[in-house]
Amino acid sequence: MFLLISYVFLSMGASLVTYFSYSMQEDWTLFYVPIVLSIAFFLSLLLLHALYCSLFSLFIKEGHKYKPNKYAMWIISETAYLICLFLRIKVVSNGLEKLPRDTSFMLATNHLSGLDHICLMSLLAKVPMVCVSKLANANIPVAGKWLTYAGYLTIIQGDLIDGKKVMGEASSLLESSTTSICIAPEGTRNKNYPNPILLPFHPGSFSMAKEAKKPIVIASIQNTQSVFKRFPFHKTKVYIDVLEVLFYNDYKDMSLNEISTCSRNLIIEHLKTKEARQYHQ
Repeated sequence: MFLLISYVFLSMGASLVTYFSYSMQEDWTLFYVPIVLSIAFFLSLLLLHALYCSLFSLFIKEGHKYKPNKYAMWIISETAYLICLFLRIKVVSNGLEKLPRDTSFMLATNHLSGLDHICLMSLLAKVPMVCVSKLANANIPVAGKWLTYAGYLTIIQGDLIDGKKVMGEASSLLESSTTSICIAPEGTRNKNYPNPILLPFHPGSFSMAKEAKKPIVIASIQNTQSVFKRFPFHKTKVYIDVLEVLFYNDYKDMSLNEISTCSRNLIIEHLKTKEARQYHQ
């Protein structure tokens, strides 16, 4: 939100300076000019933002393993906020007060769309966090480079050996409190939501938290899969709810399968209860 507010004030300031510099206030028929100039300057700043991200990405090495980088996380979260604004997404959150404040944590959520993480990063801008993402996302022009630079963990879907390696890296990051980590235990998008409500969870996703003895935050997302069907004529409310936080003492005697089942059931029951929020498919 910081960049948005900055861009708005810079646009207004530049338009007023231009308006009075050319003495346009002396002709009342030009009263609309500051509004037009503000919009033009704002769009120009957005273009410059996109240009900066594009040029900076050229210096990010492909395939290089980067440590979590707070500056890159900040750029991603601020850009995510701008994307949500452009796509007319209103993120409605509930339960954020449950998030652990003094330690890193694993965030487990359902997966409906490529916009899930964009909405999450927009909402949790103040929380240092990276995501576990499929390898293909690292190859997305510009965005993929920034995700790599921020320290996002890429995983080869269906590869158990790679999955175990990535979970080990995630565990190390959590244990050192370097960053919190978001993962979708379904492993892929649920393209047929709400039938089924959730795909099966991969129990191994929870190994990172158990090995690091860190809290598991269980959350749900609704409506990201409807955004592009409603845009540009309708605003879309995306709901992100923090359902429960499992601290290590709560689950230390549970197996990964039991933790996975518990988390999955919490999300299923919540989505059933909040079914009225859904937009028609």
